[in-house]
Amino acid sequence: MVLLPGPGADAGRRRPQLIQCFGRFRFAPDYECGLIELDPGAVCLRGQRGEAAGEHALAIEKALAGITNQLSALQRKLQIREAELKEAHRHVAGLEEKLLKLKEYRRELKLLKKERRLLRSSAERRVGQVLLAPYRIPEKLAKTVWKKVRKPKSATASEYQKWFERHRPSVQDLERMRDEARKFALRPLISVITPVFDTPVQWLEEAVQSMLSQVYENWELVLVDDGSTNNELLHLLPRLAARDQRIVIAGLGKHGGISAASNHGLALARGEWVAFLDHDDLLEPDALFQNVSVLQKDSCVDLIYSDEDKLTEDGLGSPILKPDWSPDFFLSCNYLCHLIFLRRQLICDVGGFHSDLDGSQDYDLLL
Repeated sequence: MVLLPGPGADAGRRRPQLIQCFGRFRFAPDYECGLIELDPGAVCLRGQRGEAAGEHALAIEKALAGITNQLSALQRKLQIREAELKEAHRHVAGLEEKLLKLKEYRRELKLLKKERRLLRSSAERRVGQVLLAPYRIPEKLAKTVWKKVRKPKSATASEYQKWFERHRPSVQDLERMRDEARKFALRPLISVITPVFDTPVQWLEEAVQSMLSQVYENWELVLVDDGSTNNELLHLLPRLAARDQRIVIAGLGKHGGISAASNHGLALARGEWVAFLDHDDLLEPDALFQNVSVLQKDSCVDLIYSDEDKLTEDGLGSPILKPDWSPDFFLSCNYLCHLIFLRRQLICDVGGFHSDLDGSQDYDLLL
């Protein structure tokens, strides 16, 4: 008796069941019957006299079933690999075709360059330049005049600049904020730390003046000289300290980098809250006020950040308007940046800044 698996049948699973079933009727598999060419899942059964097919035949069938399953899995993998190989061949063929086109383009480009060199050195071109020269003079003159008479970009304020001026606090607004700040329930000391290294004198003076203009008055400015060599700057630092007792001057003695200077400033800071101001940055007069105002509503916050802008010759025109707290965005880039208010104790708890990460030390600290 020959049993053939039907379409879609799992021969590896069915064979042991069939052997066991027909074994009850004294049929046993004949393994010498060559049916592999007919179908790998075919089985030949012969009637046996005496005892029914025993456990030995059933064990053989189970082993064969396992081998058949493994063979089927290998065949499926082989089919997948063959399909991948065909796809790879098609991809390689496509690349070879593109390479041939590029080589052809390269040959054409060489020919065009050769023709251009011949044309540029030809007598016809020289004659044409002589004939066209009178017509080119008015064109050049028009371009020169246009450059002189056209309005510079700074003459026309952008929509953003107009919006900013409309919302910028007036003198009366600033006076009102100053009075309000003096009545705050929470008036923490804000330590503003500014590392200084060969800063242009004008920039540093403007940065310090922006601090002196703050309507919130409970602050200290710690200027840390990071081994500057500019004599004009070195003479300016003590004069800045003389302007206001809230300005503290410190020095590292040698250049240690922005992290070392910032850590030195942290060691000298007395405020519960710390802000970092670059030596070429400016603060709006209400900057500290706006941050301390947040504490009046929620005294448990640990970090406050704000929008920023870039100051150019044309004024403010590159605003960075930041979203609410976004962990995903922050892991992509340090969008907090300037101006940041932090509790000083938190910075001390994480060990301050790391000098080996100068340039991204603030991002590392916040992370």
